[in-house]
Amino acid sequence: MKLNINHIGAGGLDVARDLDGEAVRALLGGAGVEVAGPRGRAQLRLRLDRVEDTVVVRGRIEATFEVACGSCLGPATVVVDEPDVLVTYLPADSPLVVGSEEERELKAEELDVLTHDGLQVDLEPLVRESLVLAIPIAPRCREECRGICTKCGVDLNEGECDCAPDEEDEERASPWAMALDRIKRDMPS
Repeated sequence: MKLNINHIGAGGLDVARDLDGEAVRALLGGAGVEVAGPRGRAQLRLRLDRVEDTVVVRGRIEATFEVACGSCLGPATVVVDEPDVLVTYLPADSPLVVGSEEERELKAEELDVLTHDGLQVDLEPLVRESLVLAIPIAPRCREECRGICTKCGVDLNEGECDCAPDEEDEERASPWAMALDRIKRDMPS
């Protein structure tokens, strides 16, 4: 997804890209994220403006894809809707990117700043970051997912297993025990 900087005219450059499931899978695979299902799509609607060597990207990124559910390992759908993308691309040798802390008025971390090589702007890191940041820490296939049995591995969403519950499991299932566990967890150490 590299674009030649010289193609960005005085009126800017509008970029509209539709990515299929394979392209989304490749993007996320580059970040170490495995896409669970065959479905996936992403839409980029971006506008690039250029002032000398600085390129500003504005627009929207939307996507839908599946990752593994944190409870049952089934497919959990992730929906991305970034309506206000705003990123500045600076040359790799820009004083904002290189130079000492004292020389900089703003640090690159304080801005949404990426670099370019002087010839092309690579949109792939921007899109990848938007997709990865939308993935919840513990994605769920559905809110009421029961997960898998820790003893036999049966998907409890599909039915009960034959494992006998431990005393410890029964204690944890009690609403009082759950409330006490929550209080213990929230107490300062």
